[in-house]
Amino acid sequence: MFLAPPPPPTPAPHLHAWGEQHGGRFITPFYYTELDLISHARRTGLSDEEETAAIQRTTTTISRVARRLKLPGKTYAIASNLLHRFYAAWPRRNPHYTEEEMLVAVMDLACKLQETPIRLPQLAHHVLCEVRQEKITEEEAKSAMENRLAPHQQKLLESLQFDTNILHPFRSLATFIKQLDGVRFRPPTPFDPESSRQELYRLCSAVVLDSYRCTVCVQFPPHIIAVAVLSLAEQLWDLRVFPPIEGQLLQDFACPANLVDGRLEVALNRTAPSAIHYARSTT
Repeated sequence: MFLAPPPPPTPAPHLHAWGEQHGGRFITPFYYTELDLISHARRTGLSDEEETAAIQRTTTTISRVARRLKLPGKTYAIASNLLHRFYAAWPRRNPHYTEEEMLVAVMDLACKLQETPIRLPQLAHHVLCEVRQEKITEEEAKSAMENRLAPHQQKLLESLQFDTNILHPFRSLATFIKQLDGVRFRPPTPFDPESSRQELYRLCSAVVLDSYRCTVCVQFPPHIIAVAVLSLAEQLWDLRVFPPIEGQLLQDFACPANLVDGRLEVALNRTAPSAIHYARSTT
């Protein structure tokens, strides 16, 4: 009896990285396109307005608690990065965790990663008072959070693929500013060349810190954000850097010009007013 040959094996499906299936620029699980984030929110039952409100609410809470506890800038940046990465991978509405629990979890994990000496009861107390808009004691906050954070922080680490080496734009910003030939403020200031660079770094750092109030940290690599902040600083504080941030300099910084001139700068512009206020208040 004649037997038909077995069918050819089915080729394994090509698994797209996050962003690639939507034409994303960075083929890596660590960066998401804006469409990725919007689609994820809609799939989990949130409208665009609800997602925007949730981002503003949670980032404002982290910012206020960080100021009250006088957390270092990098601890605040890591907490915000963890928050954005978690909600880029997991739904905001879930019966297994609440928003206040995740806020305490990200800030506690950030303090551990940066070895910032803040006790969990103190941290939970400030977060819960801010979220609930009512006064509670540290003992009540500790009781509310006790034995609840470990599984949440496990999910946070999963969203990072257990890579806790979180990069920020600060290092790239310092490197790029050192490579500039000069910085000129208008009107002229009494700064010497080195002091001008330090002042530029201070101003740009304020914009970087405020950029964590939106999701650019999970959409673009830190060196791209650093270049966009430098470009934005020229407009915000009426200064000039030499050579100009264009052409060959962008190539040296490994930064595509269309990213600096496009959505990234628009997103940074939304957070710029509070950075300007901070820079002026510390001048």
